[in-house]
Amino acid sequence: MVIEEKKLLKSHTDPDCCYVKQPRKKGLGYLCEMTVDTSNGIITGVDCFGANRRESDIILKHLQKQQEILELDIKHLTLDSGYDVGAVHRGLELLDIIGCCSSIKFHNNALKKGFEYDSAKDCFVCRMGKELAFNKLIFKKGTFHYYRQECIDCENLKHCAVDYGRIRMNASSHYGAMHRNRKRCFTDEYKHRKYCGQFGAKGPLRFLNASIN
Repeated sequence: MVIEEKKLLKSHTDPDCCYVKQPRKKGLGYLCEMTVDTSNGIITGVDCFGANRRESDIILKHLQKQQEILELDIKHLTLDSGYDVGAVHRGLELLDIIGCCSSIKFHNNALKKGFEYDSAKDCFVCRMGKELAFNKLIFKKGTFHYYRQECIDCENLKHCAVDYGRIRMNASSHYGAMHRNRKRCFTDEYKHRKYCGQFGAKGPLRFLNASIN
């Protein structure tokens, strides 16, 4: 048996940067995380991470750093759909920040199959009224499992997605926080903040790009 070691590409001149290989970009570089105060048109924070990091993994560190060092009182935060992760939503709540994040449309959405989410009990309720609590989470995948044996006698079982003895639904172990964000997506305040986030941040970012170039 031969164990092949994973190759890690590093730059000799800039060891802090990392290698990324994606359909639209490839090479060594950095990932820049930036936040803008849209009310005043001021860039409040800029952090650089290795290019192989995900934005949803570093946003909370980026915000917490501003709260601790600059003592910023961040009340609301507008984010794009790349941050629509349960852990991010829950982290924002722990930081006392109300997030306005665009939602991702899951391909295996339980709510489209007649399920409802009970926020008080933190569980899904099927169309027959059965409460289905969280059972298993696949690593790095937002897949919510419950076992088929629990519903083996249900006449509506054939309408659910069945795979390898389990019924799967795309969700998160922090689905409660994600659900609260999705409810905000239908409010006028959400639309207003998305508008401010879209146009209020362009000026400072363009000025920064012009200064760098």
